[in-house]
Amino acid sequence: SCMWLLCHDTDTGDGEPLTVQQVHDLKQDELERLVKELLPAFRDLTGTESSSTEISSSATLGDILDYMKTYSLSMPQAIPSKALAMAELRDRNGVWFTCNTNNGTDDPSQQITLQPFHCELLERVAGKEAVAELLKRQRQQSAETSNNPPKAKLVPIPAIDLVCSGNSMNNNDNNIHSAIVVGGGIIGSSIARALTQRGVADVTVYDPTPAGKTTPASWAWLNANQKPPHSYKSLNQMGLRGWRSDAILRSLPSLKWTGTLVRTKEKLELTGGYTTEGPLSPERIQELEPEANFTSTNNTETETDGYVYYFADEGHVNPHEAVLALRQEAMENGVSFVSDERVVGLVRNQDGRVVGVTAKASVDAGETETEQLADVVIVAAGANSSDEALGGVPLVHNPSRTYFASPFSTLDSSTSSSPPPFLNRTLVDMVSALYVAQRTDGTFVAGGGALKFGLSTSNCDKLLLPEDVLKQMTEAQKLAQQLAPNPVGHSCFTHKEEAIKPMPKDGFPILGYLEEGLYSAVTHSGMTMAPLIGQLVAAEVREQVSLSILDDYRPSRFDDN
Repeated sequence: SCMWLLCHDTDTGDGEPLTVQQVHDLKQDELERLVKELLPAFRDLTGTESSSTEISSSATLGDILDYMKTYSLSMPQAIPSKALAMAELRDRNGVWFTCNTNNGTDDPSQQITLQPFHCELLERVAGKEAVAELLKRQRQQSAETSNNPPKAKLVPIPAIDLVCSGNSMNNNDNNIHSAIVVGGGIIGSSIARALTQRGVADVTVYDPTPAGKTTPASWAWLNANQKPPHSYKSLNQMGLRGWRSDAILRSLPSLKWTGTLVRTKEKLELTGGYTTEGPLSPERIQELEPEANFTSTNNTETETDGYVYYFADEGHVNPHEAVLALRQEAMENGVSFVSDERVVGLVRNQDGRVVGVTAKASVDAGETETEQLADVVIVAAGANSSDEALGGVPLVHNPSRTYFASPFSTLDSSTSSSPPPFLNRTLVDMVSALYVAQRTDGTFVAGGGALKFGLSTSNCDKLLLPEDVLKQMTEAQKLAQQLAPNPVGHSCFTHKEEAIKPMPKDGFPILGYLEEGLYSAVTHSGMTMAPLIGQLVAAEVREQVSLSILDDYRPSRFDDN
């Protein structure tokens, strides 16, 4: 919040931004003034308690300045990115306008007088329009909560080494001791496990499949690649952090942080905050992945079409293995997985609050219907979350097909030929709509729009004649081979998975209460964000708190539609 402003406050001098060391050398008085001005809001934000763990701060002005200097001098020549700071403005500098500064006012517009130097710097560096937009947003939030102001709190999420800020929910005085999760794919299983980690003793998951319906058809590219706006990209980045922090997931044998080579049609505008290299030369592409081929089939030039970038922090995983690992720990913690019943409706009490589900089971005599009660019902049913019986969130049904292939050497152990080359990186071609990755066991995973030929929502999962399956496999291998000719050419496509992927109507996650007692959790990029979403949803439900990190993704945004 402070250093980027002072580095880029260049009204005086030659107009060039300062390094962080120069700020400490030349602007120490201004830095101290700014930190002192923000200190009341800082103490208000950090001096709260969570029901799980007390979090407080007795840091003095001197402590904070000493910490900032030590941190800055660990990278003295650094200049904070102004573009990144502007993209994060609401969650960086804007957060200080949301805090009660203990002077009797909750009106953000009064922060002009409470934080005059902060606002002055913001207007000079970010512009008056940006400051006005920050204050307008905070005034709107204050008006929405003026009759029933929420109580701020910090919620620790130790499983992924995170602490989130939020507000206590005043409309729910019920303690959460039991939960039903509808859907047991990567999102549902992650939520169920996280609930037990937060002390919810009675958790039941309804799912007739061994790993969810959509999850097995995911090629499980773990990334935060080209996912605007910045807040959504950041959410995906925290999902990647969740994979690296989670004790179970980070140790999966199939988890492979390969980095990704991505070809785009247009040159990317890079704002920082995400490790990226490119556009790459043909020589650098071959250095990173000798087996990659980003030339189009109709290209007669030796150079690549489009622009190729390398994203070093990305990876992929076997989704089936990930779900089974989550389920195993969840079951060890007492979670019950019900596979012989399907949820067909919701149960409400006399006040209209959702208090359970109605489930049907097939028996010899037909079907039986039972009710299962719980303090909260969480719908994480993927594409089925659009069913009116489960709350009916607005989704766009997106059919998906993923192919799997084995290298010849793994199919025939008697061969004496040398093993085929192994892919070092994940390959994504957005120009040709193809992707190929190779798992740690040698299995190739291929997909993309180019491989969806003949696929629609009406025929997804339709049984085909053997000769039609063979034709599909042959055509898919021919296309995928364009991207990695040698490795894919030395493989045999063995099977495919098809599913309807959940895609919220506006493309962004739907996370929050649809009504009292009924919570919805559905998203695209579920593999990337599952460790994060599972923990955030469990925290909101168990602690009865609304986390600010999820404010943009509430179901209420569709109310006007």
